[in-house]
Amino acid sequence: MSIESLRRSLLATLFMATAGFVDAVGFLTLSGLFASFMSGNSTQFALNLGQASWATAWRPGAVAGLFVVGVVLD
Repeated sequence: MSIESLRRSLLATLFMATAGFVDAVGFLTLSGLFASFMSGNSTQFALNLGQASWATAWRPGAVAGLFVVGVVLD
């Protein structure tokens, strides 16, 4: 394994660990919603809407919507 290959692997591992940490902190802070895994949030949103529970549906819907806005603005 070359030095450059090792350097890239270490950098990828650092990015992966950072992303996992941010998602874990977001999950705990947002009370069970994901910071980067939007399919889980959209599923929770749809399930809450299907049960006519608007009071609980707004949070996962807002997180998914803000994620889309962030992607569009980026």
